[in-house]
Amino acid sequence: MREARILGSSFVAPYLTIVLLKPIARWRTRAVVILPDAVAPELFRQLRVWLKWGMGRGVAPEASAGWAGRV
Repeated sequence: MREARILGSSFVAPYLTIVLLKPIARWRTRAVVILPDAVAPELFRQLRVWLKWGMGRGVAPEASAGWAGRV
């Protein structure tokens, strides 16, 4: 897996989350579509909260509720 930056233009909603990733040293953006029935409900909620509130404050996903690596 390559390192990537999560773009602020990612879309977060209870019914759909689209995470836009900009790989380091690459020009093409990737989109990861996550539907609520593809992930455990609590992990999906934690991901949405982190994307909406924690990401902009520089909070690492590992420091949040522990969903990183389980999605």
